[in-house]
Amino acid sequence: MIVFMVFFLQMYSWVNGQHQVNTHEKGEGYYLNPIFAGDYPDPSILRDGDDYYVVHSSFEYYPGLLIWHSKDLINWVPIANALHTYIGSVWAPDLVKYHNKYYI
Repeated sequence: MIVFMVFFLQMYSWVNGQHQVNTHEKGEGYYLNPIFAGDYPDPSILRDGDDYYVVHSSFEYYPGLLIWHSKDLINWVPIANALHTYIGSVWAPDLVKYHNKYYI
Protein backbone atom coordinates (compact mmCIF):
# COMPACT_ATOMS: atom_id res chain seq x y z
CA MET A 1 0.00 0.00 0.00
CA ILE A 2 2.83 2.41 0.83
CA VAL A 3 4.52 1.63 -2.48
CA PHE A 4 1.28 2.44 -4.28
CA MET A 5 0.95 5.78 -2.48
CA VAL A 6 4.56 6.75 -3.26
CA PHE A 7 4.02 5.79 -6.91
CA PHE A 8 0.78 7.81 -7.05
CA LEU A 9 2.43 10.92 -5.58
CA GLN A 10 5.34 10.61 -7.98
CA MET A 11 3.00 10.31 -10.98
CA TYR A 12 1.03 13.32 -9.76
CA SER A 13 4.20 15.44 -9.67
CA TRP A 14 5.15 14.34 -13.21
CA VAL A 15 1.71 15.21 -14.59
CA ASN A 16 1.88 18.70 -13.10
CA GLY A 17 5.51 19.21 -14.14
CA GLN A 18 4.66 21.89 -16.71
CA HIS A 19 1.87 23.61 -14.81
CA GLN A 20 2.18 27.41 -14.93
CA VAL A 21 1.81 28.83 -11.44
CA ASN A 22 1.88 32.59 -12.14
CA THR A 23 -0.76 33.11 -14.81
CA HIS A 24 -2.30 36.26 -13.30
CA GLU A 25 -1.93 39.69 -14.90
CA LYS A 26 0.98 41.48 -13.30
CA GLY A 27 -0.10 44.95 -14.33
CA GLU A 28 1.52 47.54 -16.57
CA GLY A 29 5.17 48.16 -15.78
CA TYR A 30 5.44 45.23 -13.34
CA TYR A 31 6.37 41.62 -13.64
CA LEU A 32 7.54 38.79 -11.43
CA ASN A 33 10.77 36.93 -11.99
CA PRO A 34 10.85 34.40 -13.42
CA ILE A 35 8.33 35.18 -16.12
CA PHE A 36 7.87 31.42 -16.66
CA ALA A 37 7.81 29.69 -13.29
CA GLY A 38 9.08 26.14 -13.62
CA ASP A 39 11.21 24.23 -16.06
CA TYR A 40 10.82 25.52 -19.64
CA PRO A 41 14.13 24.71 -21.38
CA ASP A 42 15.28 25.58 -24.90
CA PRO A 43 12.71 28.28 -25.69
CA SER A 44 12.14 29.30 -29.30
CA ILE A 45 10.39 32.65 -29.69
CA LEU A 46 8.67 34.00 -32.78
CA ARG A 47 7.38 37.53 -33.35
CA ASP A 48 4.46 37.92 -35.74
CA GLY A 49 3.39 41.57 -35.84
CA ASP A 50 2.34 42.55 -32.31
CA ASP A 51 2.12 38.91 -31.18
CA TYR A 52 4.84 36.73 -29.68
CA TYR A 53 4.83 32.95 -29.54
CA VAL A 54 7.09 30.58 -27.60
CA VAL A 55 7.54 26.84 -27.74
CA HIS A 56 9.98 24.89 -25.57
CA SER A 57 11.34 21.38 -25.09
CA SER A 58 8.80 18.99 -23.63
CA PHE A 59 11.11 15.93 -23.39
CA GLU A 60 8.92 12.98 -22.28
CA TYR A 61 5.85 15.05 -21.23
CA TYR A 62 2.70 14.61 -23.31
CA PRO A 63 0.73 16.32 -24.62
CA GLY A 64 3.94 18.00 -25.75
CA LEU A 65 5.30 21.19 -27.26
CA LEU A 66 3.13 23.65 -25.38
CA ILE A 67 2.73 26.88 -27.38
CA TRP A 68 2.47 30.16 -25.45
CA HIS A 69 1.18 33.56 -26.65
CA SER A 70 1.97 37.08 -25.44
CA LYS A 71 1.48 40.68 -26.52
CA ASP A 72 4.10 42.19 -24.18
CA LEU A 73 6.72 39.44 -23.54
CA ILE A 74 5.70 39.42 -19.86
CA ASN A 75 2.17 38.01 -19.63
CA TRP A 76 2.06 34.60 -21.33
CA VAL A 77 -0.98 32.41 -21.94
CA PRO A 78 -0.79 28.75 -23.03
CA ILE A 79 -2.82 28.31 -26.22
CA ALA A 80 -2.24 24.78 -27.54
CA ASN A 81 -0.10 21.67 -27.58
CA ALA A 82 1.45 20.71 -30.91
CA LEU A 83 1.90 17.02 -30.02
CA HIS A 84 -0.85 14.80 -28.70
CA THR A 85 0.65 11.36 -29.30
CA TYR A 86 3.91 10.00 -27.98
CA ILE A 87 6.76 10.18 -30.52
CA GLY A 88 9.66 10.01 -28.09
CA SER A 89 11.63 12.66 -26.27
CA VAL A 90 11.39 16.10 -27.90
CA TRP A 91 14.31 18.51 -27.52
CA ALA A 92 15.04 22.07 -28.69
CA PRO A 93 12.14 22.79 -31.07
CA ASP A 94 12.30 25.74 -33.45
CA LEU A 95 9.19 27.84 -34.14
CA VAL A 96 9.11 29.53 -37.58
CA LYS A 97 6.60 31.10 -39.95
CA TYR A 98 6.88 30.50 -43.70
CA HIS A 99 4.28 31.57 -46.29
CA ASN A 100 1.71 32.34 -43.56
CA LYS A 101 2.06 28.89 -41.99
CA TYR A 102 3.63 28.13 -38.64
CA TYR A 103 6.08 25.24 -38.31
CA ILE A 104 7.83 23.60 -35.36
